[in-house]
Amino acid sequence: PLRIQEAALMGEYRHKLSLGIKHPSADLSSLPKHLGMPVHNLQKAGELRRTPKGRLLNTIARESSCGIEFETLGDLPKSLEAAVASLLPHKPYLNSLSDSGATFRFFIGWFSESWNTGERLNWNLLRDIANLRISLDFDVYGPGENGS
Repeated sequence: PLRIQEAALMGEYRHKLSLGIKHPSADLSSLPKHLGMPVHNLQKAGELRRTPKGRLLNTIARESSCGIEFETLGDLPKSLEAAVASLLPHKPYLNSLSDSGATFRFFIGWFSESWNTGERLNWNLLRDIANLRISLDFDVYGPGENGS
C-alpha cells in the first residue's frame, strides 16, 4: 500500500537502459558470443571510429567499446533486475575483463513527465551491480524532452 502511495505522489517517468563497455585495447567482438546478447556500435581501439549507424568517421578510436540495449520492463528497478540477472552468470568473464582494464556502466535515460519523480533501488540490486563492477550513469530529461 505504501509503495502505491509513493508512486502516486512521485509522478511518472519512462526510462531506457543500456550497458556501455570500454577497454583500452582489447577486441570486444567476442562479447556477443560470450554473453549471448547482441551488441551495438562495436568499436576497436586503433581503428577508424563509426557512428551508431555504421558511417566511418575520420578519427581513430582511442579505446575499444560497445553497448548492449536492455528491454524496458515497466519501472527502472525491474529493468535493472532483469539486466543484472542476465549478466550474473557471466560474472567471472566480466570480472576478468575488468581486471584487464575494462569499464562497465549502465546508462539510464530517465524521462520525467513532471519534475518530481523518483525511484528506489534496493541494496540487494545495488550489491549485485557492484559485484559485476558496473557503474550507474543517469541522464535525466525533464518534461517536454521525450527521448525518442
